[in-house]
Amino acid sequence: MNIYAKNTDTSNELVISRYRNGIKLIKPDFHGENSSFGTVKSILQMLSNVFFINKANIIEASNESTANFNKYDSVNEFIGKGYHDFPDVSKDTIIKAMHNNKKVIATNNPMVIVEECSFLDSPRLELMTIKLPWYNENDHIAGIFGFSFQLDKNQIAVSCDKMINLFLSNIFLPFFNPPQNKKHDIHFTSREHDCLRLIVKGKTAKEIGIILGVSFRTIECYLENIKNKMKVKTKSQLIEKAIDYLGN
Repeated sequence: MNIYAKNTDTSNELVISRYRNGIKLIKPDFHGENSSFGTVKSILQMLSNVFFINKANIIEASNESTANFNKYDSVNEFIGKGYHDFPDVSKDTIIKAMHNNKKVIATNNPMVIVEECSFLDSPRLELMTIKLPWYNENDHIAGIFGFSFQLDKNQIAVSCDKMINLFLSNIFLPFFNPPQNKKHDIHFTSREHDCLRLIVKGKTAKEIGIILGVSFRTIECYLENIKNKMKVKTKSQLIEKAIDYLGN
């Protein structure tokens, strides 16, 4: 029986919410309009080869397809394993995967990667993998959240169909294409853009914090950064410029 103690809560009922340049798991009570990725359970069921890996490269959560792909009979056996526990995977594959994980964590940025996976007893495979920083409840990076699919015709067709059903283009594209406004030449992070959108809707900083799953003080910091970028001092000036910004 696997008695591995997880570093971070990955319970099935938690909601996967967009946070900074990655994701954060929040309680359903705080599920807001911008946190519509689904629960941990729904994502693990809908997508193939999903994984949560902590900073020590230990599997914290996954699904059956990922466990089976890595030669484990069940998720329960797979949880708590590290890359050193994959004896059938080539050393080169493990080194490259760990390097990519380290890069995502070091830069706090997502990656779309083509990773080669070599098993000792089977042909080399190519995987398209999306990796995102995964933040814990203290707003520190806990590790990596990601999923991958094989780059062959049948697997791509199945994976794309699942992604479309989950509207993942709306989930992941903002991470790789932060909103910009050419007219004003102002760059906002995806999180600042969320604050702009919600402040225009009349939400208070406290309400925005609940919707985005972050603290009131964090939202105040975002709003202060936005004011500085827009060169305004008051909330009314901010809203006026935000309406103009979002309308262009």
